[in-house]
Amino acid sequence: NTIIAKYELLDEELSPKRMNCEEKTLDFLRMGKFDCSFKLENREFDIEKKFVLDELGNVNEYWNYLSEGPLIYTLTELKADKNLFESLSIEKINVSISKNGLQINDSGETLNIERIYKAEKLIFVVRNKETLKNNKRIIYQYK
Repeated sequence: NTIIAKYELLDEELSPKRMNCEEKTLDFLRMGKFDCSFKLENREFDIEKKFVLDELGNVNEYWNYLSEGPLIYTLTELKADKNLFESLSIEKINVSISKNGLQINDSGETLNIERIYKAEKLIFVVRNKETLKNNKRIIYQYK
């Protein structure tokens, strides 16, 4: 399998308490391309950032989700905005599934897989201290 996107989300604790960009939150498989929230097993998640990846696990696009919808940057646009490119560490992002299939390799960090949602093709990784403290989740989409 190939990882095609990395999402930075608000977790299931914080997301329902926030105003999102849709009036109704849909299941992941039913949401539109520009929707910023989704449900998965009756848990709501708000998307903050999305990194669209190429077949080698490098960033092709960056989506920054705002209340009015996502701002989408191509790799060419990111490279033209040196401050944004560097602040996101775009050149360092590279994502793949480990050979044993139990972990995600993300920019030199090995993350243990918490759960795989096969129908949605989503991988949730075990949260670290920082993501727990900030009510965030990192998930990956594969094909």
